[in-house]
Amino acid sequence: MGKKILNQNKEFDGIFNYLKSKGNISDELNITSSTILRNDQRFSPLNALEYDSNNYFMTENIAGSWICFDFKKHKVIPTNYTIKSYQRTNDQHPRSWVIEGLNVKTSKWEIIDEKNDCSILNGDGIIHTFQIQNQEENEFKSIKMRLTGPNWTNNNSFLINSFELYGELI
Repeated sequence: MGKKILNQNKEFDGIFNYLKSKGNISDELNITSSTILRNDQRFSPLNALEYDSNNYFMTENIAGSWICFDFKKHKVIPTNYTIKSYQRTNDQHPRSWVIEGLNVKTSKWEIIDEKNDCSILNGDGIIHTFQIQNQEENEFKSIKMRLTGPNWTNNNSFLINSFELYGELI
C-alpha cells in the first residue's frame, strides 16, 4: 500500500476509522493501555474507537495512565488528533497529557504534542481536534496518549469516549 493522507475535514473520519473499514481492527492495530478500571472489559481501550457509542475507555486511578495504538502493518506521520470527552458533566476529563510517537528509525518514544491544564475537554461529550505541535515528518510505528497530571476531578483516572488520529498512513 502506498501513502494515504487522512485529515480532519470530517469528524472521526481519520486513520483509525479507515483501518476499521478494512475489516477486523485487531488485524491492523494492537491497542493497549495501563490497567483498565477494575480490569473490566467494559472499559476496554478498544472503546476509544467506537465513535457512535456510549461506551468509553477508563483506567484505574494511577499516575501516568495511558492508551497506545500500535500499527501492525503500517507507519504513520500524524498531523492532528480528535478526542471526545466522556458524556457526563464535571467528570474525570483529561487535563494534562502528551502524545508520543515511537520513532521507526530510532526506536525511541518522542513527545509530538503536549497539553498542560487544557480545559477544552472539561465538559459533557466535548469533541475537539488538536494539531500535533511537533510535525517533523517522522514516521511512527505506535502512538500513545499519556496523562501527565491529574484530571479535572483531581485523580489520575484516564477517561475518554473516543480518540481519532489524522495524517499520513504508510
